Amino acid sequence: MASIHVYKDTVGEWRFRIKAENGKITADSGEGYSRKGNAARAARNLIIDLTQKEPVITVDYVQPKPKKKKSEVI
Repeated sequence: MASIHVYKDTVGEWRFRIKAENGKITADSGEGYSRKGNAARAARNLIIDLTQKEPVITVDYVQPKPKKKKSEVI
């Protein structure tokens, strides 16, 4: 059965990856979502439309990298 991995990317948007039973990524969201639930729902609907089976969903979090501060010239 395919599984869905929902994660937060480095710019703070939620995305998903669909993985096959062998662990290979077979699809990704292609766009970011502002809410975790929207990303999970989009992936779930895609899986159900393609397979007519309920997927397994996991949620991961990627800490965004801090932005570099600009130096001030005095």
